[in-house]
Amino acid sequence: MSTGSNQEYQHIDHGFDPVVDGCSRVLVLGSFPSVLSRANAFYYGNPLNRFWRVMAACLDESVPPNEGELMVPSMRAGEALTCGRDVLPECMAASSKACPPAEPSQPVTLEMSIAYKRDLLLRHGIALWDVIESCDIKGSSDASIKNVVPVAIERVLEQARIQAVLCNGGTAGRLYRRYLQERVGLPAEVLPSTSPANAAWSLERLIDRWREALGRCCDAGGACSLERVQRRQNCTCLTRPAITRWQVRVSVLARGKLSLGAKVLVAPDVTPACVE
Repeated sequence: MSTGSNQEYQHIDHGFDPVVDGCSRVLVLGSFPSVLSRANAFYYGNPLNRFWRVMAACLDESVPPNEGELMVPSMRAGEALTCGRDVLPECMAASSKACPPAEPSQPVTLEMSIAYKRDLLLRHGIALWDVIESCDIKGSSDASIKNVVPVAIERVLEQARIQAVLCNGGTAGRLYRRYLQERVGLPAEVLPSTSPANAAWSLERLIDRWREALGRCCDAGGACSLERVQRRQNCTCLTRPAITRWQVRVSVLARGKLSLGAKVLVAPDVTPACVE
């Protein structure tokens, strides 16, 4: 993030939703969106921020395109969004709407860029949000942040069984410990910031450090790995349109178990998140 030393304080609201679904197991938290991220209404909108390059390398995936970049043949609409999973028809329709088709020679729209970035994380069981809901800030400067109002982290916890928390940078880690750790019930591992301001860490060092942390927490949480993506080919997340939490609870109460194709989920006391 920039220093923002010559800018005036502004009170800013976060402005967009967390990336999460019922199959998310690892939560990555930043501090607060930068000026470019706020303009794009999505995370890590500054192309100099290395977050998306780091995540793609750690997950053995292609780097999702930014707005204005050209499509490449491996990024045809629908492939990344379905990942070969046996999804419900209404989910397939929702995915096709989330990422409109484009020819390889056409530039990627902001809507498409966001769809590919969301899908990169969700296919690997990773949720993404920030610690701060609103604050006073100068530009994009973490160092200037004051008058913090933390996010309602329960919005994520009610949707997903989060088993590990990673913080992108020291400010996110400090604020997580102060405002959210007790509510989440998990300590966070604080990783070096992917911000261009963190010039002491090269892209290669960042990838190595983040890969180590993701590998450790994903092994514990059952998320992230390519093997998990392959195992999830018959996974249907139950946080989809037309399958509400209320409907699932009624099914569980009425029959004691919920069947989806050849898979059977024995009903627990809480709404199940994913059938594998």
